[in-house]
Amino acid sequence: ERLLVLCMNNTQKIWFETKLSGKNLTWQEAHDIVANKFNTPLHQLKLYAQVMRMVQKPDESLTAYIDNFLEKKMEAGCEESQALVVAFLSSLLPKHRENAYLLIAMKYGSQCPTDVDAVCDLIKAMASDNKRI
Repeated sequence: ERLLVLCMNNTQKIWFETKLSGKNLTWQEAHDIVANKFNTPLHQLKLYAQVMRMVQKPDESLTAYIDNFLEKKMEAGCEESQALVVAFLSSLLPKHRENAYLLIAMKYGSQCPTDVDAVCDLIKAMASDNKRI
């Protein structure tokens, strides 16, 4: 209980205090209440929209951005798709985007990949190779 409130905003803390705090609930009971409140289709849609709007910041390293993107993708429960791959590639800084397009064209040919994790692994490997040069 003490650790959970550390990751909440003020609105969430108020909700927590009225619905969960001091209720002597089991972990499963608390989980079910939280899931019913925050794991709604609307909440998932909002998380998905956040992923689709992500962009790499100018001062953000490529590997840090990829890790952040994959974490947010997982939190949102995004399914693998060409659209998600395109959104990811489009969100990269131009200098990384062009290199990623070339790398994907070499790896996949005329097929558009649908596995964001595989694309990210490929781009991370490229970034790692570029650091050694």
